Amino acid sequence: MLESISQHSKQTIRTILVTVIITTRNREVFLRKAIDSVLDQITTFLYEIVIVDNSDKPLEKTYLYEISSSAHKLSYIYNSKPLGSTLSLIQGVSIARTKYVAILDDDDFWQDHNKLSYQVNFLENNPQHSFCSTRAYYINYHGNHIAPYLSIYAGSICRKNLLRCSNPIIHSSVLFRLESYNKVGGYSSVIERGKDLDLWLKLLTVGEGFVLSSPSVTYRSRDNLDRLKAELSDFKYLCCVLAGNASTPKEYSIVTVRLSFEIIRFIAIYTLLIIHRYVKRLSFLL
Repeated sequence: MLESISQHSKQTIRTILVTVIITTRNREVFLRKAIDSVLDQITTFLYEIVIVDNSDKPLEKTYLYEISSSAHKLSYIYNSKPLGSTLSLIQGVSIARTKYVAILDDDDFWQDHNKLSYQVNFLENNPQHSFCSTRAYYINYHGNHIAPYLSIYAGSICRKNLLRCSNPIIHSSVLFRLESYNKVGGYSSVIERGKDLDLWLKLLTVGEGFVLSSPSVTYRSRDNLDRLKAELSDFKYLCCVLAGNASTPKEYSIVTVRLSFEIIRFIAIYTLLIIHRYVKRLSFLL
């Protein structure tokens, strides 16, 4: 079900510059904070919000109209049969007709009111870049800051570094050119975990990437133990994404070395989790 709600004329809507995609499933409390952070953006241009909802029940129409009274345009898609994260993103981007697309996961939010303005200004002045992102603060699901408190990396992004090192690009901080997205085929429908890394690697084949130094996003992450478990389950997806994006002998060599380190890391994390489990059992018995 696609519902388009707008308080503006068709002529105004044609001048919209940015589409903000928010996908969600049964996290309305977090979703409302995410939406509010978009509505709080201070811009000289128009933007639209596209919500792709896979929840057990749709959002109330009164709330949707409340959003639309502040947004330049709101499109709401409700999937009675959940699509999953990747297909929901593909569905959301598919209705975008703007120059730029921003992504915001439902459990994250933008704390900088100038986030969109900074990024649009950067891409307008740097046409060689296909996307840009920003640094982020990390909090857990209770709203408390966790280590690392702030993402460290800022600067240019290249394929070699993404293949060689961990991914420094926060999904909810990215703004990309829709033209570049369409040129590389967008998100891969067969990749659920690692879909963002896969897209960044593809976008870097048609342009450059950059991480702005200003931290404009708050990223909601798991606590340390849960993060280790998640990394463990994501291992095979990371391997597939890295191997699938290596396109030259040099990149294959880089990926081979990276995967060797990832295997060692996998074993170390698995060992830590086993030790944690036995220590927990032992403390219970004592």
